[in-house]
Amino acid sequence: MINRGVLFLYRLFHDLDRHHHLLQKMEGQMEAFIQAGYVVDNLYLGQDGMYFNGSLRIKRSLRTPYQKYKYFLRQFFRDVETIIQHKNYRSYYIRHFAATHALTSFLSKKKKHNPDSIILLEIPTYPYEAEYQGLIEKTALYVDRYYRKKLHPFVDYIIHFGHEATIWNIPCICIENGVIIPEKPAIDQQEECDEMVFIAIGNVAFWWGLNDFITALHKDRDVVQKRKIKLIIVGEGREKKSLKFLVEKFNLEKLVAFVPYSKEERLEKILKRADIGIGTLAMHKKNLLQTSSLKHRMYAAYGLPFVYRGEDPDFENQKWTFGLEKHEKISIQQIIAWYDRLQLNQRFRQEIHAYASQNLSWTTKMQPVLKKLIGKNRKL
Repeated sequence: MINRGVLFLYRLFHDLDRHHHLLQKMEGQMEAFIQAGYVVDNLYLGQDGMYFNGSLRIKRSLRTPYQKYKYFLRQFFRDVETIIQHKNYRSYYIRHFAATHALTSFLSKKKKHNPDSIILLEIPTYPYEAEYQGLIEKTALYVDRYYRKKLHPFVDYIIHFGHEATIWNIPCICIENGVIIPEKPAIDQQEECDEMVFIAIGNVAFWWGLNDFITALHKDRDVVQKRKIKLIIVGEGREKKSLKFLVEKFNLEKLVAFVPYSKEERLEKILKRADIGIGTLAMHKKNLLQTSSLKHRMYAAYGLPFVYRGEDPDFENQKWTFGLEKHEKISIQQIIAWYDRLQLNQRFRQEIHAYASQNLSWTTKMQPVLKKLIGKNRKL
């Protein structure tokens, strides 16, 4: 009888609001495996330690960047081993973090214990070097560049959201991100409001490109004021301070609001105020042309049209997305004209939600991964 046990290993902190979307992603991926008949366990973190299947198993203090860096470098995989020492998993699904000696040693032990085990390593962004900022992260990247070359004897497949057939001599399974589709109907009726509201939800990082959108609001100020346009930025991140400075520089404080990241209940209230979502606008700054942004899929799941720049295979040529080329300037006037045409169809929100339900669920998106696993199992 085939062992269908799978361990999901995510380096996320469930008690950090900016990681909430990653927690949802893990839950969606696990549900896809469960529906396919696998028995799933999961490991992730809190600022108070390591969690196994939702319960705190090992207490640690992981609140500062230095505490986290030292933990991942030396202790993380020791704690993993302690928790799963009596488990016998057939497969491991590991969301990539910087490669270290500890990672290669952990993978080597798993393969030595069970040569038939299948190790899947998800790389959400590739190449990812541009994401590493600051001394601690650049030090981690230096270590990663050495040890990632040693992963190929142990990793069976890299799960990747791009075009590469192989990375580090490891074959890739190319997929796109999915989303947990809300059971409730699409948000098909907004709160009464005479404003036109743009919403931007996520980790406020440089590759989001919100500075370009804020600059466009400034340059198109006349049409912005005429249509009573507002921008709500929901989230935290390194770029938030510089965005606030830009808003003050352009005297847009009455038009742009910053709010903390919210859980579903409050987020839904914010979404009901929104007309248009703001997707990723500057992936080219990470040397990426293609994106598989979680925020795009979340907007679609809630029936919200959105603007983005670059390539996203799930949304090419959809009439309810406003796509921009790599260096195309943002025109608020053109976006308004597009949205006014879209509103002529009174059911456009239901249609967006229906598209998401049919095409963007994690059950659908994980099929290439599950087919590979099933094929590998049959060969044993």
